[in-house]
Order: sequence, then C-alpha cells, then structure tokens
Amino acid sequence: MDDSEYLFHGSNVNPPDFNYTLMPKSVAYGNYEALFYNYFGVANIVLKLTKSSGETQLISFGNIEILARKLTAEQATFMVDFILQESEGDLYSCLSATRFSANYHDGGETPQAIFNKLITTIKTLEDILPSVINRPITRISSETRMQNGHQVSDIDEQGLAWLNENISVLEETDDTERAHLHYDNTYYLAQEIQTSVIIEHTDIDENRAIYGFLLELKRIVNKLETEAPKPLKKQVNQDEEGYRSFFSVMGKWLSKVNGVEINQLSDCKQRISRLIHSFNKHIPVAFPNKGLPVLSQKAKANRFYTTIFRSIMEWYYFNKIDWRAQEMLFAIK
Repeated sequence: MDDSEYLFHGSNVNPPDFNYTLMPKSVAYGNYEALFYNYFGVANIVLKLTKSSGETQLISFGNIEILARKLTAEQATFMVDFILQESEGDLYSCLSATRFSANYHDGGETPQAIFNKLITTIKTLEDILPSVINRPITRISSETRMQNGHQVSDIDEQGLAWLNENISVLEETDDTERAHLHYDNTYYLAQEIQTSVIIEHTDIDENRAIYGFLLELKRIVNKLETEAPKPLKKQVNQDEEGYRSFFSVMGKWLSKVNGVEINQLSDCKQRISRLIHSFNKHIPVAFPNKGLPVLSQKAKANRFYTTIFRSIMEWYYFNKIDWRAQEMLFAIK
C-alpha cells in the first residue's frame, strides 16, 4: 500500500464532513485482493491527504495486527531460526542504537552456544573424573600414631625407640611371622605400638580447582534456567479462522524451544549433581577454588588432570551468556 494514490471527487455527507470507505480491489468469488504480501505482524497505516490547494496532512490510524495463513506463519518460524543462527553479530549491529559494532563477542555467547559447551564439558568430566578419583593427586605427610600391634608388620627406628621405653606392651608369642622382636630364643609381639603413618591428603589446590569448577557448572545451569527472558502475554485474535497471529505463532515457537532446553537443563543438573557427589565422597576438600586454575607441575604430569584443567580454562573464556536474540523477540509488542 506504500505510495498508493486515490483521487476523491465527492461525498454523500454535507461539508465540512466527509465519509469515505477504502476497500481492497475485488477479485473472483467475492474475495478481495491482499493488501500485504509476505508479511505479518504489526503495521502502521498513515493517510496522507493532499488538498487542491497543495496543502498536505498526515493522519495516522495507529497500529493494526496483520494475520497470516497458517502455512505462511509456520514458514516464518523457520525464517527466524535461520536469521538467528546465520546473522548473529550482523543482526545485533543493525539493531543496536548505540553500539555500531555490537556482536556476540561484545555481549557474550549465545545461550545455545553456552548450552552446547556445557554438554561437551559434562561429557568430558563423566569420562575423565573416574580416573581422577581412582588415582587423585595428593599431598603426602607422616604422623605419629598409636596402632594395634597385630596390624603392624614393619617397625621403623622411631617405633623401636618407643618399644625400648615401653617394654610392658610386649608379650610372648608363638607366631613367628607376626612377631616384632626375637630375643633369647623367644618371640615377642607388641599389643600396641607408636609409629609413623603415611597419610595422603586430597585437600590440595588441584582438587579444590576441580571441585570449584563442578560448582561453577551447577551455577551456570541455574543461571540458564532463571535468566532466560520470559515472553509477554498478548491477547490474540481468535475470530479469523484459518489465520494466525504473529504473537501466538512466535509465543508457541519460543515456548517449545525453551521447553526442550528446560528438560535438557534438568538432565544436565542431575548429571552435575552426581559428579559432585562422587567427587566429595572420594576426594574431599575443605573449600573450592574458583576461577582460572594454576596448572602445577603435578597437574601437568597427570594427563587426566591436564584434560580437566584445559576444559576449565576453555570454559572461563566462554561463559558469558548473551540473551539478546531471545530478548529481541520477546520485546516485540
């Protein structure tokens, strides 16, 4: 209808009032020619009046909603999918009012890109973490403890020195294999003994970093669930049979897409929770280390830790979510 011109010659209403009815061109079978082609959504109709004197006047009739046939409406959702997937930064650059070079690198990664990275990272952890749990990096220390003599087979110099001062714990035994002392053809077994015990501590920076990363993944899943833009409810015209509203079509499409993501995010949350439970059970740490980890020499020498640390570093360079694609669609009123 842009730039269409119509010449009005008269009126059946006395001046200065005028009453005109503008109808589309009639076609076969009592139908009318379409006023809009390949379009549905919201349109603004403005009437430009040019008087015989040459004076012009613009009269706005406000916004009207243009409906589309069902097939056309469904094709529009495919088009939106294509635009969001292919244009990315170009789309934001065109729509940004204040940032002429806006793109995904300025605002972060798309929710779908973050979600895909999340799936890949969880799969890597599920494959690698059992090997880490089986042989974790630890810090070795020794402590002096009282032990049951029946469970001690080898006594170090510190243990012998303690026995020398605590002879009363020794008693004769016929078990030559388990005896601690042999003196004057008699075997002796200590009922208890104080000796050094080697202890492996899992509460170290390398393990704290992995635990912190697991908590970060859980946090990002919650963020994806809670920060996703919510669609605005809009009254839809239900009277036109065979036609669809842009808002109802896009609302259903977004609900369907978000519904699939919510189900997938729920699965991710369960998988991450299982990883956290298993890690806490076998590799307890006092507190998590969050952020980029330091790749220590111990971690470099262990290929399983190296793989996980690489995933951690890649994640922290990739974790900012950009919701602009969905926000632009939800913001259409």
